[in-house]
Amino acid sequence: MPHIERPPGIQYVAALAMPSAVARRRPRSPLTPEQQEQSRQRSRLYYLKHKDKVIAKAKARYDDNRDDERARRRDVYAIKKARQSLPSTDASCAAEVGREPKNNALSIQFLLN
Repeated sequence: MPHIERPPGIQYVAALAMPSAVARRRPRSPLTPEQQEQSRQRSRLYYLKHKDKVIAKAKARYDDNRDDERARRRDVYAIKKARQSLPSTDASCAAEVGREPKNNALSIQFLLN
C-alpha cells in the first residue's frame, strides 16, 4: 500500500502554537541536605555496582576530548605556520616588489625588445 501524505493533525498544530515546555518550567528549588545525602548514596551504590562500565565510559570520553583538543591545536598550529610562510607586506618587501629584475622573461620591456 503506497504511503499517502496527510496534512498535520490538530495535535501537531496545537503543539506548535503552545509555548515550549522549557519556557514553562519552574526554577528548581535547592535540595535539602537529606536529599543531597540520598543522592550521594545512590550515586555511590551505582558506581560500586557498575564500576567497570563507569570507568570505561570516563576513559572513552577523555580519549574523545583529547583527540578533539589535539585536532584543534593542530589546526591552530597549521594556521599560524601558514601565516608565517606568507610574505610580509612591510617596507622592505614593498621595495623588492617595486624593483624589476633585468632579464625577466615576463616583463613588458623584455617582450617589446
